[in-house]
Amino acid sequence: MADTTNKTGRLGVIEDGAECPRVRFDDGSVFSLEKYPGQRSRLKPGTRVRVSGNPLGPSAISRCQQGRAFIATAIDIL
Repeated sequence: MADTTNKTGRLGVIEDGAECPRVRFDDGSVFSLEKYPGQRSRLKPGTRVRVSGNPLGPSAISRCQQGRAFIATAIDIL
């Protein structure tokens, strides 16, 4: 899977998650948002977003309890 992270972030849609909101990026990858700077109340399923940040490594332990985690440094609601 190609890394599509860049200065403008990755585009995707918010989905329900067990402990954290999840984002399905346009490339089909799905991550739990481990950190979501000041956005929790706005991250409703179906919301289109641009997320900047980096995924945790596949062996990292996440508090989200569901899939790989993504550490967001910025989230823009589109």
